[in-house]
Amino acid sequence: MLGDVAGAPVIGAQAATYPETDIDLVSPEVVADPHELFARLRAESEVWWLRRHKAWLLLGYDDVIKALDDEELSTDTITPLQRHMSAEERERFKPARDLLAGWMIFNGPPMHTALRAPVRKAFTPRSVSRLEADIAALTDRLLDELDVSGFDFVERFAHPLPAVVIAYLLGVPHERHEDFKNWSKQLGALVMGKVSRADAWDRALTATHDLDELFSEMIALRRREPGEDLVSTLVGGSSDHGELTDNQLVGACSMLLFGGHETSTSLLTNSTRHLVEIGRASCRERV
Repeated sequence: MLGDVAGAPVIGAQAATYPETDIDLVSPEVVADPHELFARLRAESEVWWLRRHKAWLLLGYDDVIKALDDEELSTDTITPLQRHMSAEERERFKPARDLLAGWMIFNGPPMHTALRAPVRKAFTPRSVSRLEADIAALTDRLLDELDVSGFDFVERFAHPLPAVVIAYLLGVPHERHEDFKNWSKQLGALVMGKVSRADAWDRALTATHDLDELFSEMIALRRREPGEDLVSTLVGGSSDHGELTDNQLVGACSMLLFGGHETSTSLLTNSTRHLVEIGRASCRERV
C-alpha cells in the first residue's frame, strides 16, 4: 500500500481512471480474511485509491515491483499524513511524529542506512540466545496460566509473550512490563491507522509520551552504567554513519518494540489457527 503519492510514476497521469473504495483494511472482518477481499478487488482492478486510508493499493505483481524500484517513491508516510491534518492536529501529533522520525521504516537512504546500521549490529543471535532460559520460563508460565475451559489466545498468550521478550532484550525493568505491553498496543493502533476516536488518539499519544520518557531514562542510565541489553549496545555502538542521537535511539527502541511485537503476535496467532484448522480437518477425515 502506497501513501499519498498522487502523480508518482507508478500511478501516472491516469490516476483519475482507477476505481476508489471506502474499505477499511484494518476492520475486524478484513483482518480475519484479507485474501478474499484482495481477490475480489483484483478481479476488477489491480490499482485502487483507498479513500479512508488516503493511499493507493497495488494488487498486481508488476506494479508492486515497479513501485519498490522507483526512487521517486518514499517510505515516509508521516509527512503525507500531516498534510491532511489541521494546524491543531499537527501540533497534537508532534510527539508521535518526533518518535516515528527515528524509525528506519519511515526513512529512505541515506537516513535509513544510518538508522539501520547500529540496530543491525546490536540485534544478533547472541543477544537473543543469552535469554533462552528466561524466554522458556516465561512461555511455560503463560501456558500454565491458561484456562483449559476456554481462553482468548491473543490476549493471554500471543500478545504478552513477544512484548515481554522484547522488554527482556531491551532491558526494560520488570515492574514496567505491564505498561510496556499496553504501550505497544496503543502505539500499534496509531501506526496501523486504527485510531479514529478522540479518546483513542489520547491513549496513543499518551503511550508515545510514556515510551519516550522510559527510553530516554534508560538511554541516560546506560550511558552511565552499561549493561548487556540492547539499549546498552545501541548507546555504545557506532557505524560508518556515526552514532545515533538520543531522539534516534528512542525511535530505534520503540520501533523494535512495535516491529517485533506486532509481527510475532500475528505469527503466533496465524500459526496456531492454521494448526487448529489442520487438526479439525484431520478429525473430520477420520470420522
